[in-house]
Amino acid sequence: MKKIFTLCFFIILFINSCALNNSRNRLFQSFYMGEGITQYFIKELTFNNDNNSLLLDITVQMKKEDSNNAIVNFTLQGKENINQVDTAIIVQQGKNLILTNIVPLFNEKIKNNFKSRYTSNINANDLFIFFQDPLWSIHITAGKKKYVYSTPKKTIKSIQYIHSNVFEIY
Repeated sequence: MKKIFTLCFFIILFINSCALNNSRNRLFQSFYMGEGITQYFIKELTFNNDNNSLLLDITVQMKKEDSNNAIVNFTLQGKENINQVDTAIIVQQGKNLILTNIVPLFNEKIKNNFKSRYTSNINANDLFIFFQDPLWSIHITAGKKKYVYSTPKKTIKSIQYIHSNVFEIY
């Protein structure tokens, strides 16, 4: 009986430790690209406003000697159809990080909600600096309307974790 209890205890401990590692790995994936280049895919970070949410994911290649642009994709979803974005800016305590070359990928309607996905570029070095402070807001201009998305607590923790486990090591 004692052996069965001990075996069950270790199985539960093993499963629990795997679950903890998987929850952290859900934030980003890394890929070795060769020649000292590692590519990171930062999975969706969620930002909210009253009517819609914004999901942002980032692909960046890290090199010891130099960093280039990062690809920033974002999805706007909610009751309101935002099918053309003119500007997208990440704001952090008065500093602006402007997303450039915004290109629509798709627009769709699912039941009573709309989903619009875009891709853009951003200076990777500036992005690394922004990850030092997780208090972001994202400002979207679509036609004459402006939308501001704030950072929920879960996303703040995710940004802090990504900073200390990805960007801080470079």
